Amino acid sequence: MEKIIGVLPRFYLEKYQKLISIQNELRSYEPRRKFTIDGNIVGDFGEIVAETFYEVTLDKVSKPDFDGLAKGEEEMPVQIKCSFIGGNYTYKKNIGLFLVLRILNDGRIEEVYNGENTFIQDFLISEPNTRRKITSKGVSYKQLKRVSEGYDGKSLMRRE
Repeated sequence: MEKIIGVLPRFYLEKYQKLISIQNELRSYEPRRKFTIDGNIVGDFGEIVAETFYEVTLDKVSKPDFDGLAKGEEEMPVQIKCSFIGGNYTYKKNIGLFLVLRILNDGRIEEVYNGENTFIQDFLISEPNTRRKITSKGVSYKQLKRVSEGYDGKSLMRRE
């Protein structure tokens, strides 16, 4: 049984209802993703953006470890992360490719990192004066930008 403590004030209720409406529109347009408001809406959005701009095929349902497969000679698993603010990202080591996108307020899409996720950990552990451990699985926007500058390995191909 639910324990209802009240109702949202009108202003917040209207905004919440708009979010629900947007969620429903996104689900109708792209039924492979749930676009849950309380966590996955940005990630699901990022996966669809990735499939639009990169040679990746999304799984019908998101998996815990990866979101799709890179097209090409090697069908490598791809983990996709997206943010509007460029915060911190978690990743699974030894999965395959890791794509991180940031959507800017004006709608432009920044590629923060596109490469093998094993390189992230190796790069950060090798930095001078690091306190990073092999078991770390989180990385900040600034760290990923540094890692990206030093990366020249496998990556997702852009769509033509």
